[in-house]
Amino acid sequence: MKSIKLAIFLFFSSIALVSCGGGSSSGGGSGGGLSYDGNTSQATVDDVNSGELAIAATGAVGSAVGGQYAPLRPSPADASLLAISQQMGQVVPTSNRTANQTVDFTADFCDQGSAIANVSDGSNTANIQFTDCQSSLGLESITMNGSLILTAGTDGSYTAVYQNFRITSGGETYTLNATATCDANFICTIVSDFAGPDGRVYRIENFSVFATGSNSYNVTATVYDPDNGYVSITANVTYGDCAGGVPVSGSITFTGSGGSFGTVTFNDCASFTVTDASSTTDYQWADIL
Repeated sequence: MKSIKLAIFLFFSSIALVSCGGGSSSGGGSGGGLSYDGNTSQATVDDVNSGELAIAATGAVGSAVGGQYAPLRPSPADASLLAISQQMGQVVPTSNRTANQTVDFTADFCDQGSAIANVSDGSNTANIQFTDCQSSLGLESITMNGSLILTAGTDGSYTAVYQNFRITSGGETYTLNATATCDANFICTIVSDFAGPDGRVYRIENFSVFATGSNSYNVTATVYDPDNGYVSITANVTYGDCAGGVPVSGSITFTGSGGSFGTVTFNDCASFTVTDASSTTDYQWADIL
């Protein structure tokens, strides 16, 4: 059933539907491939680190909505989450399975190419290998390569792990490193590690995305900066044709410990302004990207 093809993308970190809210994603878990190993304490925003945290916040929003530093984020649908969870029963064997199993999911995921699941003896984990798997998903054409590791729990819960999972679309290739952990009621938590616009590795979790217009989004999330720790972010941004995939307008507010906070305002494709409790500083993207 082709609806499962859409379901697979609901887990993309950037990207997943976690509840019946219609256009939201929420997170919490761990990713493979790119691996965040930075500070996991809550940051205190000040005039020393507000610029770095502004870049972290910008990268996190881009990851959540599907900017240059995140894979394609298609429109989600609740029914597809149900479809993939039901199909899991055919992919992941019960604990008393006595032989290895190979399941061909090409017809479910691909218009061309292949998607083959392998399950070891007595395992509740399946590794689906995508090889030049082409699909339109009702959107633009994409090609998938890499492994999706699915693990089923005895209570109907399941976990999907994407490690260096590559998506090619519109001549660009994106790499996904994320984990989605879903309970039996199809409520999922997601964590994604990503390379930000400055090349450092960050982590995003607990994110929600709502489209407010053409290329405009409201985003909330928690983002981890490798040097400074995590902040909560609230964004209202619009994307255009800016180099590096950064917003053309809007702003992001990031909040740390003790009520400390900062705001990054996107002036145009070339510059942004960071304001914290004690200072205001202008930056040029050309000095960062």
